Amino acid sequence: MLVRAALLDALTSLSRGHLIVCCHDDPSTFGIHLDGVPHIATVFRSLVDRGWIRLARPVLLGEIEYWTLTPLGLDALREGRAWYYSLPVWKRVAGRAGLPVAA
Repeated sequence: MLVRAALLDALTSLSRGHLIVCCHDDPSTFGIHLDGVPHIATVFRSLVDRGWIRLARPVLLGEIEYWTLTPLGLDALREGRAWYYSLPVWKRVAGRAGLPVAA
């Protein structure tokens, strides 16, 4: 899995109006989902730490959390898209295999 690609996929999905859904059924389980982003659990903490997502509404104990894109996340998406489209065409045509892993 390429981290940079997963981050861009997550930001793109969020910009389309999808929400990250986190379910805390009990302390031993944690489910997370974002439409079209199978690796969301891997990059979720990065999105939070960078301030690119925030809770969509207050959550009561034991409820499902919904996360949405922030203005900072939208800026990151614009920068990520600009970076992606600055890549040589052969890297974009090659698909995700041509994307470098973020440091």
